[in-house]
Amino acid sequence: MLSIPVDDRGLAYGDGVWETIAVKAGNPLLLEEHLARLQWGLEALRLKGLDLTLLKQQLLEACSATERGVLKVIVTRGSGQRGYNPVGLNEPRTIIQLSPAPRYPPEYASQGIVLGLVTGIRLAYQSYLAGFKHLNRLEQVLARAECEAHWQEGLVMDHHHHVIEGTMSNLFIYTQHQVLITPPIEACGIAGIMRAQVLKLAQQSRMDVRIQNLRVQDVLNAHSVFMTNSVIGLWPVREFRQQHYVIADSIQTLQQQLQPYCL
Repeated sequence: MLSIPVDDRGLAYGDGVWETIAVKAGNPLLLEEHLARLQWGLEALRLKGLDLTLLKQQLLEACSATERGVLKVIVTRGSGQRGYNPVGLNEPRTIIQLSPAPRYPPEYASQGIVLGLVTGIRLAYQSYLAGFKHLNRLEQVLARAECEAHWQEGLVMDHHHHVIEGTMSNLFIYTQHQVLITPPIEACGIAGIMRAQVLKLAQQSRMDVRIQNLRVQDVLNAHSVFMTNSVIGLWPVREFRQQHYVIADSIQTLQQQLQPYCL
């Protein structure tokens, strides 16, 4: 059993970063993209001392015999004395965890999910920490707890009533005018790896793609809605606040194009 010292700063302060990587046929999917986002977080936190080349090799070895699974890597600043000051702490601790792939009903991908609206918590603005996955996840913990009993996923807003993302995924809407829109994540939210793949594929297909603020009414007015992350791939939304949606042909095409990167 893995044990973590009580003086680890990831445990004490959330001082670290992490990534969740889908594994298929022994391969960590989109590994370079995940490592790039991990590096972004390390640089933002000024967390030094990690050998990324060695980490990549460790990740490849960890999942080499796994047919379908989820690889999680956590990098903390390591052990430290009492107090916030990180100066002089250059021995990060790396934790690698391999789990079985979650068994979601196949209907989530083929027919869509029920989406809700989280009202108990809003995402705070902190542009310096937006985009990458740092270890401070209390907003997501509380948001996920609110939606778990009622919906497959829940939308989370900021304090200006903009819809930012799901509790564990990124949001896309497809309008009646065939415009694909996802919210910006410069002030809060996660720059999802699958979100980036969708944007790239959509632009290659010459879809009208925009990154702009969205409100709840924009989601209600959409022709199609879907959520993405590295584990679920692309889940269409079939219902949100009594509004029902179709799965547009272009969204089905995107879903098929994403298959090589999904479980």
